[in-house]
Amino acid sequence: MNKSCKIINLVFVVLLTSSVFSFPIMDGKFFTDASDWGSSYVNGDGIVGPGVGGQAYDVEFLGLATDANKLYFGLQTGHSPVDKIYPPGDFALEVSGNDSLWDFAIDYDITGNDATFYLINMKDAAFVPYSSTTTETSWREVKYTRKPNDHSVSNPFEAIYDVDDIISTFTLEDVFSSNNRDTKGNKNSYVLEGCFDLSLIERIAGDVEDNSLTLHWTMGCGNDYLNVSRGPVPNNEVPEPSSILMLFSGLFGILPLIRMKK
Repeated sequence: MNKSCKIINLVFVVLLTSSVFSFPIMDGKFFTDASDWGSSYVNGDGIVGPGVGGQAYDVEFLGLATDANKLYFGLQTGHSPVDKIYPPGDFALEVSGNDSLWDFAIDYDITGNDATFYLINMKDAAFVPYSSTTTETSWREVKYTRKPNDHSVSNPFEAIYDVDDIISTFTLEDVFSSNNRDTKGNKNSYVLEGCFDLSLIERIAGDVEDNSLTLHWTMGCGNDYLNVSRGPVPNNEVPEPSSILMLFSGLFGILPLIRMKK
């Protein structure tokens, strides 16, 4: 095999295998390249001008993706996840086909650029008012649920749970960051990303490939929220080749012509 064939074959192999690495990278930089999440993310609903930073009550992006072994989630918001005026919410995760509306919660503690996550079993948890002092496993509603400031559509807000409800605790490095979106430095966006083994929820909810998944996040006031869903995984899905892969594939047809010309 001559040198030209070797080079083209190498490029072809790299392009074929590159799809393995097409899932989100956990680097706390969701806002720099949302395309990293493919089609598995949604942006804000326009209530407070999403995506430009600086709005303390705006959810800008929410991402959800899975591969054969892991579930990935990502959040970008103008509301600081460490702000205590209106506290940041927990992630809520629903698996279709289960009786419970929101089956799991993902709570978190942030230290610097690192985050510790708590995956929580919330099966059959009821909703309780924002001011509730219950210690029973339940979903706390957002603060404003009455007209003229009824944000109940943003529920649920926060998980109430005890140590027995925790399925897993895990710490990830360099998954949180903030970014100034203008030269004055007053349009911050905050990014939090994470992932965990799908087997952790499959023990409770069954095989998630046959069901859709929905991820939800809001803050304590409920002014803005986002849901993002991933449908069931087709059994015989054939990946669509990228345009670059098709381009280099064509080189195999051109190569004989080049050799004949020589």
